[in-house]
Amino acid sequence: PKCVFRHLSQAACDEDAQCMWDSVSATCTSTCSSLSQTACASTGERMCIFSTNTGACEKRCAFRASTQAGCDAANDCFWNTETLQCVRLCTELTKSPSACATSSGCVWSQGTCQRKCSLRYTTASACQGDNQCNWDSFTGTCGPNCASKSGNAEACNADSNCELVGSTSCMNKCSTLDHVSCDARNTTCMWDADVGSCKTRCERVSSSAECKQDNMCQWTGAACQTLCKFKHQDKDSCDGDGSCAWDDGACAPSCRAIATSGDCAARDDCVWDSNANTCKARCGVVTSKARCQNNDNCAWTASGASGTCQTTCAASYTTEGACNGATGCMWDTAAVTCRDACSTVDNQG
Repeated sequence: PKCVFRHLSQAACDEDAQCMWDSVSATCTSTCSSLSQTACASTGERMCIFSTNTGACEKRCAFRASTQAGCDAANDCFWNTETLQCVRLCTELTKSPSACATSSGCVWSQGTCQRKCSLRYTTASACQGDNQCNWDSFTGTCGPNCASKSGNAEACNADSNCELVGSTSCMNKCSTLDHVSCDARNTTCMWDADVGSCKTRCERVSSSAECKQDNMCQWTGAACQTLCKFKHQDKDSCDGDGSCAWDDGACAPSCRAIATSGDCAARDDCVWDSNANTCKARCGVVTSKARCQNNDNCAWTASGASGTCQTTCAASYTTEGACNGATGCMWDTAAVTCRDACSTVDNQG
């Protein structure tokens, strides 16, 4: 009779050379060596695996040993220090990516099955010496160098540490990089000094919701952009960026680069000038006197050594009643327009 009917207890099953005990189903089953290649490869046979090296059906490493010492004694197995399990040697699983994936300690790379970088090296120098691996200074572990998967989109997307940039370039996700590595990837990643981590550059974010959640990004109405104060640290580079303007020692967003009223309205700091058909900075957010006076819709109101930028009466009111009812405004009957009251005009230059 079959082992399952021959023995009902583990003790009796273990004493029979033709049988082995399945602790998961608590039944006695035939030894792997007694199975044909077809039966061994059956999806229902979870304790056995067919070895292409020996041409025989063998017990899976996980069922052969439960300790590192026992696992090390098996010449076709190795101890996975991450899962604390005995797993198949990667060199035994070189037939295909799917075969390689059956071992938790292996990864398919460059056309063959290899041990994961995290199980290959435990020091930074050894890890960095392998072009397939990359040392993670945050976790103190060796991980995959995703560049080795470039050109293989499937392998790149299958690795949780990697991301596909463009159509062929596989790179380590920004979140896995330290400060130095993040700065070196400044076209795709950016360093957030507030939280001390690397993250995806705003320009690569396509969702408005995701963009607005990031403190370093702003949604322009059509795309996500890095806030000017994070993008530029000097006046020349700031003013050279059409979407930014240097303001009181810092780089601030410029509304002048926005071409449509819809995109302009999407920015809290901008307002659409229907007369000039251009997008301009909302006066209340401007802190520079020079920048304020450079905007036709704004007027600088001095207050001691400083002042505030406010929307002009002409830009705010178009009727005589509304104009005269507003503090600081007066109606010019000759020009038929609303003007700032004389008392509010800054004569200090």
